[in-house]
Amino acid sequence: MNWDDLWLSYAIASLEIENIVIKNTSNPLLLEEYMEKAGVSLTASHLANYAESSIAITQKVIPLWDKDTLPVMTPSDIANYIRDLILLKMIHYGLQKGLVKL
Repeated sequence: MNWDDLWLSYAIASLEIENIVIKNTSNPLLLEEYMEKAGVSLTASHLANYAESSIAITQKVIPLWDKDTLPVMTPSDIANYIRDLILLKMIHYGLQKGLVKL
């Protein structure tokens, strides 16, 4: 499981660095804006059910995402990319709150 987290972090970071350099934008920061618009704030219960929660949050965020910043094109890839950003945000949240240990 830890290797999956590491690989996910590496893959997203590589794409996002390119996005920052080329498009001068950050999808993780946009995700925060869209989550706020959707009325979603992470909680410990989201982490407890991270697989289901990440999908539910993705479904709330996708209709709001109106900027052409994602490095993918197909609807399924868009959903997966946003879900992966949410999973990384959950990891970050868990580390900040002491709910996740390295």
